Amino acid sequence: MRFLLVLVLFYSSCLNAQSIDKSSILFKIDEASYTIGDFLNVYDQQISNANDQKLKHQLELFVNYRLKVKEAKNQKIDTLSDFQKEFKRYRNQIADNYIAKGKVTNELVKEVYERLKTDVKASHILIKVPDTASAERKHQLYQKAKEVAGKAKRGADFESLALQYSEDPSVKRNKGDLGWFTAFQMLYPFETVVYSLKNGEISAPVETKYGYHIIKKTDQRKSQGEITVAHILIKRNQKDTTGTSAKQKIDEIYNRIQKGEKFSKIAKQESQDKKTANKGGQLNPFSVGDVNSDSFENIAFSLEIDEVSQPFKTRFGWHIIKKIDIEPVASFEKKKPELVKRIKTSNRVKQLNDKIQEKILRYHDMDLDSTVVKTISQAVDSTIQRYKWKATDDLKSMTKTFLTIDDSVNYTTGDFAKYVEKQQRTLTKKSKYSLMVEEALGKFVYAKLVKHHKNQLEDLAPEFKAKMKKYQEGLMVFELMEREVWNRAKKDSIGLKKHFEQHKKKYHSKPQVSGLLVNAKGVDQLKKLKQKVASTDSLRLIKKAFPSVQLTRLDKHPIDDSRLPENLTVKKDQTRIYSKANPPKIVKIIEFYPERQLKFEEAKGKVIADYQDQLQAQYIKQLHQQYEVEIKNAVLEELKSQL
Repeated sequence: MRFLLVLVLFYSSCLNAQSIDKSSILFKIDEASYTIGDFLNVYDQQISNANDQKLKHQLELFVNYRLKVKEAKNQKIDTLSDFQKEFKRYRNQIADNYIAKGKVTNELVKEVYERLKTDVKASHILIKVPDTASAERKHQLYQKAKEVAGKAKRGADFESLALQYSEDPSVKRNKGDLGWFTAFQMLYPFETVVYSLKNGEISAPVETKYGYHIIKKTDQRKSQGEITVAHILIKRNQKDTTGTSAKQKIDEIYNRIQKGEKFSKIAKQESQDKKTANKGGQLNPFSVGDVNSDSFENIAFSLEIDEVSQPFKTRFGWHIIKKIDIEPVASFEKKKPELVKRIKTSNRVKQLNDKIQEKILRYHDMDLDSTVVKTISQAVDSTIQRYKWKATDDLKSMTKTFLTIDDSVNYTTGDFAKYVEKQQRTLTKKSKYSLMVEEALGKFVYAKLVKHHKNQLEDLAPEFKAKMKKYQEGLMVFELMEREVWNRAKKDSIGLKKHFEQHKKKYHSKPQVSGLLVNAKGVDQLKKLKQKVASTDSLRLIKKAFPSVQLTRLDKHPIDDSRLPENLTVKKDQTRIYSKANPPKIVKIIEFYPERQLKFEEAKGKVIADYQDQLQAQYIKQLHQQYEVEIKNAVLEELKSQL
């Protein structure tokens, strides 16, 4: 999917430019002409009121992009085997999504099962697409998403991009971090992309019903399957008859457990979770993503069997957890019936197959002779219920046509007999064999219609054809730039070092600190907390004395990190309270690292990026010398006056 890092740097336009003749030629590259309409399709609407300089810049970007496409075609990049495989793979994916293909197949069940064996962690940036968005508006938002994805891929901080661009309501709280999840817990297209990414890899825009997502996979781990825990809950803001607060109560309970009292006994006596207290606090088994509290889930999964957590707070109150058991993911055969049921009721199947078929038949003529059911049913016996039925050679060789699509594609009774034999395990067991054959016929017809429709999409759907053209050109430009610029920059060690020496003053580290950041929300005795933080580097000891605090080790953190107080005083071996911060914070600075000149190896990533920009500028200049670019100035002036 790497070709989705497309070098199109533009937004689609939604300008009010009805008075402009979009067929007017704006510029030519050799003999190829590009119209005002071509330019407006990628023109950034944000500069619709901009000055001539910005318009000139947009046109320059477009011309440069078309030069790259032309050069890529001249180098016949689109004929390369790897290119064609990659483009075909993507076309199949988009075509499947385009026609809302949603069959539950053995392959899909196996895919889900493999995913359930791995937990994944990811962050995302959401560019929302309103339900009422026009095709033009939707395309514009897609271009915006591509631009943000490009920034992320070129090394911009993902959290910062999320805070700047994401329209997910939770972004202010989580900076785009979605935490751990597994199959079924995200929309299927989103989930599929996450599982296809490598750790640290960033996706191109992924479309779901919410809009376009840019996804960064941050981690993965072997699934623990389902875990069983018991917990003790003391609800928030409640006092017992003696006036003891929830925090005091949970601390007392924790001390009793530490002294050897049985967890289940205390849970029955003290837990305020009425559903589990009489069971010793034991919850039903759950997997990652099943619990409506990230902190509860993270702590539960981090424990060893029989380990007891320290008290911690959620929006439900104060908890202590004991891990009881781990049940690994069951075998495929044992898990399969459950997975099939879940797939059929999940967002993997957005529409029933008959609705998809109805939609497809708006575009195609189909002639079906349903007497084929009788023919095959007469040949089927009880072995089909054990999925062991074998079609005879005579049946497989029958040449009578029973299905014709668009007078061009024909399927015979023999074709259907082979299908029933091969796909009988996908059928629902029924006492009447003809019902199983009818089910098989429905699936066969659906599959063949989808296949035919998929192959005809470019002819039937101009927007699909245009989309495929844009992706093809984007992939060609990506391959071209990788070949001519990016890889050259990475491999040119002499050029990189020369660039570093010539621009040395540009590469400096930000001032940094190492130490400890304490989020002191809910702590009244800040001075005592400060004394504790100053006296020890042990997070465990600080947590034991002040369980509610959140602790973050600082390891060469930039002093402009948003988590640090704005008025941070930088001084080595200093612990200070920032009571006006929200929430109050305590910062312990163990070491301060002032701004300094970076060595080549330290700055290498940034040097490569800058050197690539330099080589790209040189390459663009070369393309302008190689091809004749003619701007139609009169048309451009007319465009300026209309914009």
